[in-house]
Amino acid sequence: MWAMYRNMASICDAQILDYTHNPICYDTAYFYNAQHLNRKGAEKFSRILAHDLDSLGYLTIIHSTKKQKF
Repeated sequence: MWAMYRNMASICDAQILDYTHNPICYDTAYFYNAQHLNRKGAEKFSRILAHDLDSLGYLTIIHSTKKQKF
């Protein structure tokens, strides 16, 4: 399955962010149930994701487009 995702990402020149081995995934304190984060987990994961997106330059793009006036 990952091979298919990597192939698609390559074709689209996209980045795959894989969090399956992130420590947050192994700490039940962050989960409401086996598949859903609780509020604490969602807030922590949002910070992790935002950091990674910012590192890749995606948040800069979003912020610069919001600042434009038409």
